Amino acid sequence: MLHNKRIRIRSLVLGGFFILCVTVILIRLFWIQVVNFEFYEQHNNKTWAYEVKMPAHRGDIVDRNGKVLAASAPSYHVVLHPEMVRDNKREADVARELSRLLGTTESKVMELVNKKKTQVELHPQGRHLPYDRLEEFNQTFGQSRIQGQDIVFYEYGVRLQRDTKRYYPYNETAAHILGYIDREGKPIMGVEAELNNALSGKDGSIKGQRDLKGYPLPQSKPEVVQPKDGQQVQLTIDVDIQKILEDSMQDMMRQWNPKFAVGYVMDPKTMEILAMASAPTFNPNSYSKSDPIRDMKNNALYSRFEPGSTFKLVTLVAAVEEKKFNPNAEFLSGHIKVPGIKIHDANEVGWGVIDYLTGVKKSSNVGFVKMGQALGEDTFMNYADAFGMNGNTGVELGDVAGFVRYNRPSEFATTTFGQGGAVISGLQMTTAYAAVANGGEWMTPQLIKGDTSPSDSNEHKDERRRVISVASAKQVSEILEEVVLDGTGQTAQIPGIRVAGKTGTAQRAKSGGGYSKTTWLVSFAGYAPVEDPKYVIGIFVDDPQLGGDYTLASQVAMPVFKSTMERSLRLSGVVPSTEEKAKAAIRYQRKMPDVTNKPVGDAVKAIQAEGMKIRRFGQGDKVLKQYPSSQTALSKGSTVYILTDKPENIPTPVFDGLSLRDVLAISSFLGIKVRVEGEGYVTEQTQISSEGEPTEVMLKLASRTVAAQPPDSG
Repeated sequence: MLHNKRIRIRSLVLGGFFILCVTVILIRLFWIQVVNFEFYEQHNNKTWAYEVKMPAHRGDIVDRNGKVLAASAPSYHVVLHPEMVRDNKREADVARELSRLLGTTESKVMELVNKKKTQVELHPQGRHLPYDRLEEFNQTFGQSRIQGQDIVFYEYGVRLQRDTKRYYPYNETAAHILGYIDREGKPIMGVEAELNNALSGKDGSIKGQRDLKGYPLPQSKPEVVQPKDGQQVQLTIDVDIQKILEDSMQDMMRQWNPKFAVGYVMDPKTMEILAMASAPTFNPNSYSKSDPIRDMKNNALYSRFEPGSTFKLVTLVAAVEEKKFNPNAEFLSGHIKVPGIKIHDANEVGWGVIDYLTGVKKSSNVGFVKMGQALGEDTFMNYADAFGMNGNTGVELGDVAGFVRYNRPSEFATTTFGQGGAVISGLQMTTAYAAVANGGEWMTPQLIKGDTSPSDSNEHKDERRRVISVASAKQVSEILEEVVLDGTGQTAQIPGIRVAGKTGTAQRAKSGGGYSKTTWLVSFAGYAPVEDPKYVIGIFVDDPQLGGDYTLASQVAMPVFKSTMERSLRLSGVVPSTEEKAKAAIRYQRKMPDVTNKPVGDAVKAIQAEGMKIRRFGQGDKVLKQYPSSQTALSKGSTVYILTDKPENIPTPVFDGLSLRDVLAISSFLGIKVRVEGEGYVTEQTQISSEGEPTEVMLKLASRTVAAQPPDSG
């Protein structure tokens, strides 16, 4: 009896305990499912919820002709779901195959597989895989499922997450204008950054629910928000002209190794920028390989400098418009004194008494100071303002503000020829030349076609104002054409095309004050054809390595201008005029002066006065013989040979780079026998005479593209 009673008590206690537990559980279930239902539902939804981004297609950037400069191509990021891999016992397979596909190690993949995370990315090898890699993954992992824009291989726990990669098909071309997208998808510099709002669009998404292992819940209905693609942005750039400009600049960079160079090609009628380049440059497809300080700064927009003589355009225009320029009036060149300073011409001694037209052609600082004094400081500043020299140009990407400033007569004097008080950008200077080329109207330079707006930080305003009259613009163009025909700009001549322009060789300011005598800012700005300008081109080169010889400056910026202009005109269908070629032949024709028996110094002056080059043989003081003979008709720029010693005392000259005509002239001149193989220009020279015999040399000639040409004496 006692035993049965104990059993009943234990049963009652145990039953009561179970009833209590069940009651607690029921109360807890009631509390969770009824009282706190909404709370736990929200919590579970957060736990199960997933969201997959559907990236918007970033708008393309195209040139004026619709050629794609920047585009977005589909790409994928490789994502692992470690729990899914382990549940399916695919650790070894995934480590082996992913390491092979991505070029990494099995141990690195296995480390990710063993992580206690829902998903992990394979960085950096698994980021931005191109679209054409999909087939490799399909062949390796078999059947896949599409989830939104992603591709999932559930059996292996591998996900290919859809994204896009920015691609620049022309590589370095227009890199500073375009900018780039970095690895994190952030736009850096250029159009990419400045017009990011328009280009980027708005991403879409897919929202749904899945379990803790990453599998979608059957009852879940995904919510899809479609992405809104970005706008296409069209530039005023012509990519073919852009490549021409950059190719010409790169040739110059290799030869002269400057700190930097900038170049612009503009349509003067619309002020559209057809090409704009800064060198050195970089490739936006592989931007990480470039120096961010040296290569990535857009000096074309964000550097300013004292421009030197290209700035004389402002003084000349003001003097012509204000009737202060008389081309036939004369002044004494060489130097001029103003309060606090003595200003020299480039050659310091000057050219004696010359007229103002000659002063412009020879780029006389003295002549421009006198023009500035005739104008007065206030009038001069009005024209500097009208040409947009104080402030920004208004171009869509923004640019550094230039300024013209002077507080003393000496500062005003140097500003008239582009030193001291004038600190501007290359774009400001090129735009000023475009204003003269189009007949006297300054307009805001344009880089973006259509109505796409830049960011709020760079408010773009289209301005248009008349700076000078059409008649004055025409007169200035004719004067600038004379600079190219018979002045400092002769290297920029294009046979059969009328070219107007102005040179500049500005001394660079030193950090401690004063100006360097060995470093220069070399520039040339001009346009063609003069009668109906198609293109305006400005080239500005900082600190080319001239070895301290500023006379070499003519071989730096002007060849870039000439090459770019000539090729761009040809591209647009403008061909040299046979009539202009004929006029040029007459214009450049000179008569050989008689310098025989004259002192060498007088002979050199007489020959140079006719615009000819000189090659001297011997170290004597008097000219014994000349070639060609006096009164011979020669083209301007031809080489004249003078003999100042007995032929037997003169070493055998170096003929490398000379034409057959010049070789025969020199050999006849010095009594040298020559044997010739080939045609064109000398590439190889061998002396074959024996001791005591007359000098005899063997010369091999080749075409101009093979033979090296001797440098122009400047």
